[in-house]
Amino acid sequence: MKWFMLLFTAQILLGAEFVSDVKKHVVLQPTAKLIWEDDEFSSSQKMSFKIAMAYCEILNLDGMNQWRLPTIEELSGIVDMRRTPSVYSDFYHTSSECYWSTIQKPESGVGFIDFSNGMKTTGLGFAQECHPRCVHSVK
Repeated sequence: MKWFMLLFTAQILLGAEFVSDVKKHVVLQPTAKLIWEDDEFSSSQKMSFKIAMAYCEILNLDGMNQWRLPTIEELSGIVDMRRTPSVYSDFYHTSSECYWSTIQKPESGVGFIDFSNGMKTTGLGFAQECHPRCVHSVK
């Protein structure tokens, strides 16, 4: 974890928005103090909302645990509308499909972002399948 803190500090000083670490399967977002999962599993596997939440809770990447699904605002922060899939180029593993967020609106389903067009929306039910993209907060 010390390595991530040093990298975060260096990237904040240099002003980098995202830093990809391909070996650790993560992307760092220093300005938001977030570490994003970026592996083949998250781009190839679709699952229900409840399974995605459980997946993030047990995820362990390079000794890091305490992962979670991102909020719709956090997930919106990695959207790049100029690209397809509509995510910043620092993310190597993203499908042009929906990704879960933790914003739940009982009257209309749950929140997600469709990376085929970068649009955030609500409306899918809990049984619908989308991709997980877990996030880890750095204190």
